Amino acid sequence: MRKHSKYMAKDLIEKDLKYWGSQIEVSKKFRERYGKSNRWETLKKYHRNEWPDNELIYNILHINLRSTIPKLYYKDPYVMVRPESNKFSIPCRMRETALNYVISQNGTKQTMREIAEHTWMFGRGPGLVGFDVPPPQSLDEILAGKDVRGNEVKHEFNLYKKEGLPWFVPIHPENHLVPFGVKHITDTPWAAHGVLRDLDDLRKDDRYDTKGLHGTHLPMDSPQADYNAIASDADSTMDLVFFWVIHDFRTGKVFALIEDYDKWLREPVDDPAQVDGVPFVSCVFNPDTDYYWATSDALYLEPQLLEGNEVRTQLMYHRRLDLLKWIAERGVIDKEELKKFLDGDIGKWIWANATGTGKISDKIMQFRSGIPPELYGYIEQINRDGRDTTGLGRNQMGDVEKKSHVSATETMVVQAGYETRITDKVDAVKETLEAAVRKMDKLMTKYWQDEETVKVMGIDGKAYWVRYSAKDMEGKYKIEIDPRSMVEQDPQQKKMELMQTIQMMQMNPSVNINYLMRLLLREYSYIDVLEALPEAPQGPTNADEFILQQQQMQQQMMAQGGGQQQQTLGGQAG
Repeated sequence: MRKHSKYMAKDLIEKDLKYWGSQIEVSKKFRERYGKSNRWETLKKYHRNEWPDNELIYNILHINLRSTIPKLYYKDPYVMVRPESNKFSIPCRMRETALNYVISQNGTKQTMREIAEHTWMFGRGPGLVGFDVPPPQSLDEILAGKDVRGNEVKHEFNLYKKEGLPWFVPIHPENHLVPFGVKHITDTPWAAHGVLRDLDDLRKDDRYDTKGLHGTHLPMDSPQADYNAIASDADSTMDLVFFWVIHDFRTGKVFALIEDYDKWLREPVDDPAQVDGVPFVSCVFNPDTDYYWATSDALYLEPQLLEGNEVRTQLMYHRRLDLLKWIAERGVIDKEELKKFLDGDIGKWIWANATGTGKISDKIMQFRSGIPPELYGYIEQINRDGRDTTGLGRNQMGDVEKKSHVSATETMVVQAGYETRITDKVDAVKETLEAAVRKMDKLMTKYWQDEETVKVMGIDGKAYWVRYSAKDMEGKYKIEIDPRSMVEQDPQQKKMELMQTIQMMQMNPSVNINYLMRLLLREYSYIDVLEALPEAPQGPTNADEFILQQQQMQQQMMAQGGGQQQQTLGGQAG
C-alpha cells in the first residue's frame, strides 16, 4: 500500500478535517434551503409509484417526465469543431473525429439522459468528467490489485471508464455539494461528490488509506442508508463506506474524507482532472435568481399531482357508494333470499315475508347516492393547470385535443409556445454537454499519449487513414454540439432540406459539397459515413503528412474555384 506522507502534523490534519466537515454541513443546508432536498425522497417515491393502497393514482409526474425527456435528448449527439483561423481547418477534422469517437465509447448519451432526468426531478443535474490514465506499474500497486491467490481483482466496475480515454458520469444531486453562495458551477471554489463503495473493494484501491476503517460510516441522511434496511437480513458480511471526494479549485488539490472520521481517507494530492476549473458540469432548467440550487419541474407539478389524486380518490369512493343498494323493512326478506339479489342468474323468484299490512313495494326500495358532477370539472381544471405549468399540451403528450374544431392559426400559436419552452430546456442540455466535451478535449490534450489510427474525411470527399496523437490536434477551436442531433425531428423533412441545399449550392464551385453530403448521410442511421466514402489510394499516413497534403489540395481547389468563378462572371458580363 502507498505510504502516506508524514509531514502533516496531527493538529493541522484535525484542523483541516474539522474545517471541511463544517463546510460539508453548511453546503447540505444550502442545498436543502434552495434545492429543497428534504423533498427529494418524496419525489422519488412518486417516481417509483409508491402510494397508499386506498388512493386512486393518476401519476402526472411520471407522464410529464416521460413526455419531456425524449424531446430533450433523443439521438446520439454529434460534436462539431470549428477552427478559429484557417490554419487550423485541417487539424480540426482530426479533432472532430477523435471527440465523436470518444463520446461514442464512454456512454455520453446515457450520461446526458440521466442528467436531464435528474434536472427535471431535482432541479440540478451534475456530471463529473475525468480521464482514466494507465495504472502505475510499481510492485506494491500491482499486488494491491490481486487477491490472496494472486488473481487480478477489479475495483472499478464502470464499463464506460476505459483506459486512456476521458470519461463522463452522472452524479446524483443527493451526492453533490457546492459551498454556500455559489451561483454557477463555473465560479465555485470547490465542489464535492459522494461515493458509496464496498469496504473490501476500497481496501484494494491504493489511493485510499483504509487502515482501521470499518464499514460503519454511513451518514443517516444519505440515500445509501436504505441499504441497511434492505440487506441487513440477506448479507450481514458486506460493509459499505460512504465518503466525500472534494475537488478544491483554490489549491488544485483533490482529497477524500468521511464525516466524523479522524483522518483523511485520501490525503490532498494534485487533481489531474482540474484542467478547466472543477471537473464538474451542471444542468438547470429553472435557475434561481441568486443561488446554484433551483426548484425542479417535479416540485412545480406536485400540487396538481396531489390534488388530482385526491379528487380521483373521492370519485372512486363516490362510485362505490353509488352502487345499487336496497332498503327494506326488517324481516321482509330472509338472508337466503337476499343472496339472490347479488347473483347473476336470470328469472329467479325472490320470496318476501308478509309482515303487517301494505304492499311489498312500500317495504322495499332502491337506493343510489349519486356522483357529484362537479368533481369531473375539478379534474379537468387540475389537468389544465398542470399543462400550463409544464407547457406540455395534449398533443405534445401524445393525446388528441378534445375540441370539435381547431383552426390552423390556433394550432401554430400553441405549437410555437411549446417550442419556446422546450427549446429553452434543449439549450440547457446542449450547453451542459458542450461544457463536458470541452473538458474532455482538454483532458485528451493533456493526457492522451498514445497514437491512434482513425478514418478522417478529407476535403476531397475521400476517407483517409491517419495516425495522430493529441499534440497533432493542437490549435484554437470552437467546440459545439449540433442541437438537431440531440432532439427528435422529422427525418424526412431534414433530409429534404439538405437535398434542396445541395441542389441549390452545387453550381457554386467554391462551396464544399462534400460537407453537405456528409450531413445528409448522417441522417441515415444505418449508413457509416466514412465507410460510404471512397478510400484514398495510399495507406495510413501520419498527421503531419495528412495536414500538408490537405492544405495543398485546399489551395488548389481555391485556385480552381476562383478561376472558374471569374470565368463565369466574365461570361455573364459578356
